[in-house]
Order: sequence, then structure tokens, then C-alpha cells
Amino acid sequence: MDGIVAVTIDFWNTLVDETGAPERRAERRDALVEALAAVGRTVDEAQFDAAQQATLTYFQHHWLGQRRTPHARELVGVMLAELGAELPDESLDRVAHVFAQGVLSHPPRLLPGAREALAELADRARLAIISDTAFSPGAVLRALLEREGVAGHFTSFVFSDETGVAKPEPAAFARALDALGAEPGRAVHVGDLERTDIVGARGAGMRSILFRAREHLHALAEEETEADAVVAGWHEVAPAVEALLGRG
Repeated sequence: MDGIVAVTIDFWNTLVDETGAPERRAERRDALVEALAAVGRTVDEAQFDAAQQATLTYFQHHWLGQRRTPHARELVGVMLAELGAELPDESLDRVAHVFAQGVLSHPPRLLPGAREALAELADRARLAIISDTAFSPGAVLRALLEREGVAGHFTSFVFSDETGVAKPEPAAFARALDALGAEPGRAVHVGDLERTDIVGARGAGMRSILFRAREHLHALAEEETEADAVVAGWHEVAPAVEALLGRG
């Protein structure tokens, strides 16, 4: 690959799926309910759902509007505020830890073909993760990739909770390119969201590939795209990167 020497990759719904999400939700709910019960507060399922929805609204306001991703402790605090409840700091920290560690106790799966594609790409280019985080911080996501045996393919990991900026902020992409020693014009980003991955990559001067595996589309996916290529799965990523080289 003479034209592009760096490939940056999104995490959620690009590299991994959402397997384990119901179990993670139940584990987090139980941790919060138990902590509140210890201070004499009862929370039913409907109240928890309302608090979780308020947290999602809060998260999206900061993520999409301010290009910052709140961390687990902050988000648990939002849930507590919605419930009109308080927890001692030590208890709040324990609950936030459960929320943060959920992807390790109930892990998502690598999407089909990702393991093989990463090995192929790593032989030809420098790779980095650029991921916005929520309840699961970068340290935990990095640990998950190490457990899966694919972390070694990446030269750099750029997680929004560690950098303080979220996609599409150009600084998120610049951080990865600096670590990879690559110029924007010689790099391509692979991600599933137009408004963060594709807009962000283009704003940073990079090429972009929209990952649009139909079985993993979600509410934030858009039909229109300004990506340089669109792929339906990991089996198409390396060929798409190769094809983009001819335009360099």
C-alpha cells in the first residue's frame, strides 16, 4: 500500500457487535438497585428505564452537541439525579465500576471476518482505534481487545474518555495520525456512523469507508453518505482500502 499507510478503525458496530447488551444492562441495573436499597431507596423497572433514558439523552447532548463523552461515574450521577436519589461516594464508585466493567463480564463479539481482516491490514499498514466511549472506558475496551488477541495489531488507541474529545472533532483523528506517523492524505478511517466517523475523517483530511453491515445497523445510521467507499462487512474492507490507493 504505497498511497495509504494508516488505517484507523471505529470500535462499536464496526469492530465489535452489541452481544451481551441485555446482560450488561441487567448487571448494571442490579448494581444500582442494590446500592440504593442499602440507603433505603427502592427502584422499580419503570423508574430504572426512565433514568436510563434520561442518561441516554444527556449522553447524546454532550457527545453529538459538545463532542465530549461523559464517563461512567458522571452518567451514573445523571441516573441518580433522575431518580432523585443520592449515594455515598464509595458506593457511587462501586456502582460506576460495575457499569464500566460490563463489557468484560458480558463481552461483545468481534464482527465476522474482523480477526482475519485485521491481520491482513496490519501486514500492510499501521492501524489505530479511534473510538468514542460511554459507560465502557478506553482502558476496558483495550483490555477486551487484548483478551480477543487482536490488540497487538494496533499501534495506537484513541479513546474519547482519555483524550477529552469525541468524533467528529479533528483532534481525535489527529491524535491517531500523530501516533502512527502518517499524513492525513495517506490514511483512511473505517466506521459505521456518517455524522461522527465519516464527517470527522473528511474534516481531518482523511479518506473514509462507511461500514454498513445490514445486520448491525442502528438508530443513528444514515442512508446518505459522503464516504469514499461503503462496505457490507469485513471481507470488503481490505479490498476497499486497496481500491482507494489508486486515487491517491
